[in-house]
Amino acid sequence: MKLGTYSNLIASVVLGASFIGGCLIVASSKEDASPAIVQPAVSSPAGYESPWDKPLLTIDAAAGYLGIPQGQLEKILSAERALRMNSGVTNALPYIVVEGRIYISKAALDNWVLEASMAGRTYVNEKIVN
Repeated sequence: MKLGTYSNLIASVVLGASFIGGCLIVASSKEDASPAIVQPAVSSPAGYESPWDKPLLTIDAAAGYLGIPQGQLEKILSAERALRMNSGVTNALPYIVVEGRIYISKAALDNWVLEASMAGRTYVNEKIVN
């Protein structure tokens, strides 16, 4: 009985040390890794195009690209449109309208995200509060 208790204790210590060592290895490898664009591990099937591969995104595709609901992006667009009209700000979220449909340039969207993030913009009820 005493031998079994010591065996369990030793096994627990070895397991704990292995877990901590593994965590340290993973943490150090993440610090050393430079940020990179994540590429899909599997190529797209023939004939399949991701909506994010196109230079212009629909509202739905842009919302998916940003990882937010479409309704939230529409509210942000409304706030940005008011900002552009009222104050003539030129770094508002860029979009074009073609036959009544709104399209957003993917490259300009990336730039806008960076600028809005650096400015710390806050959107509340279709308004920019700062």
